[in-house]
Formats: sequence, structure tokens, C-alpha cells
Amino acid sequence: MFPTPVQKAAPWVRHAYTIILPIALIVWLLPLIGVAITSIRPSGDLAAGNYFGMPSRFAGIENYTAVFRDSPIGWYILNSFKVTIPTVIGAVGLACLSGFRAGGLQVPRQSPDLLPVRRRQLHSVPDPDGAGARHDAEGGAV
Repeated sequence: MFPTPVQKAAPWVRHAYTIILPIALIVWLLPLIGVAITSIRPSGDLAAGNYFGMPSRFAGIENYTAVFRDSPIGWYILNSFKVTIPTVIGAVGLACLSGFRAGGLQVPRQSPDLLPVRRRQLHSVPDPDGAGARHDAEGGAV
């Protein structure tokens, strides 16, 4: 099954995986770490061009208090809800409608356009008997 579990890979692949994965995670999280550190810097550090050095002092409480006190963040959050809630309701509603409609379709058993979907479904379900064969409701092999 793709992807092959790393436990089944060659020893050098497992070793490379244990080295490369943490490095990739750190590189992936660098922008988030940078934003978090910038959010606790005093504004004087940013004005002086100290973007990547250590903050001269911790100003996190001042900065976050200023955000909630001096900006209309409540309106921004409300606007996010106004956009997100109808979008989620619409997407879930359309998915339910299409699923209901697709459930009532009469599809030929060996339709060539559905074979990849059917194979994917069969291989994604674990076989509790370990026999490797799947059976339909009548007991015949699928």
C-alpha cells in the first residue's frame, strides 16, 4: 500500500527519515515561529531593524492588550464568522444532497469509470479474516 510504512523501508531510509523529518518540520514552522517572536517584540526593536535578533525586552502583554484595546478585532472576528458559517453550511448541504442523489442511482456492477473508486474502497477496508477476499451480501467474491 502506498505510502510504504517507514518501518518496512531499508535501514538507511529509516535513518534518513529520522534526520530529515525534524529538519523539515523546523523549516516548515519557521514563519510561524518568526511571527510569534515578532508579536512579543517592542515596537522600538522593529523600528531599529531588529527583525531576526533576540527581542530587547518582553512586550507580549503590552502588544496583545493593544490589539484588543486599540483595534476593531471584534468586528474582524464577527466578519470571519459571517463568512465561515454560511460557507460550511453550504458545503455540507451540497455534499449531503449529492450523496443522497448518488445513493439512489442504479449503477452497473462493472462500470469501467467506477472501477478505480471501487478498488480504492476495497483496499482501504482492512480484512478481519486475513483471507484477502471480499464477499458481497450473497456470499460471492467481489
